[in-house]
Amino acid sequence: MLDHHDKFNEESLKDESNTPNCFVENHIIGSTNSPVLVLVPGDTSHQPVLQDFTSNHNKTLLQLTSASLQGEDPLPLAVTIITKSPHNPITAIITESTRIFHVENFKSLSVSNTNSAQAGLNIFIQETFCICREE
Repeated sequence: MLDHHDKFNEESLKDESNTPNCFVENHIIGSTNSPVLVLVPGDTSHQPVLQDFTSNHNKTLLQLTSASLQGEDPLPLAVTIITKSPHNPITAIITESTRIFHVENFKSLSVSNTNSAQAGLNIFIQETFCICREE
């Protein structure tokens, strides 16, 4: 069932497509109450977390938080968000404070851990995209 926000996204993406053979789809990874935990080994550079290999237009909401593992303090993690547009990647340091990003034409999310210990990244991602099929 669509809530007001989903209905707005669906209508705006339908307007963009301007084609009767297009529809809107949502993919959700995790939830705001139960995010997915991604384990990141120590001394890891640009570990892929999510990659979109489609050519579909999308709008993506990413909620990211560094997670505490085995009672230890959360470690700072560097994330890189790449979009399909030719702009520079978005880079940020994620700590125990939640960071939220809303991007257009999401392509990939990767994480780096410069610490020697394993770290965790809690993620919630919602990708709304327009799929068009040819007749």
